[in-house]
Amino acid sequence: MAVFVNGFDFDTSESAIEEHFQAIGRVAGVQLVGKGGAVVRFDDPTAADQAVKELNETTIPGNRRYINVKIDGEKGSKGGGKGYGKDSGRKGDKGGGRRFEDRT
Repeated sequence: MAVFVNGFDFDTSESAIEEHFQAIGRVAGVQLVGKGGAVVRFDDPTAADQAVKELNETTIPGNRRYINVKIDGEKGSKGGGKGYGKDSGRKGDKGGGRRFEDRT
């Protein structure tokens, strides 16, 4: 089972991430995925659940930022789009409001 982790400093090493998660259980591997993101794999699926509960909103030693931890593949809170689907009744209106020059 794997967890997705993000929010750490861009220069954080895989070994620093692994050490942070070893407190929960044996880490099978760490893979960096972009800047400030990683997938941490555990041998034991219960360790992944425990990592979400105990390590979410903690800091990796040497970092200034809190990390976010969730089970890999879960939908995040960042929703996509504005909901202008086929049956929304908006007829292609994508909003936008007034232009800057038009504001008084």
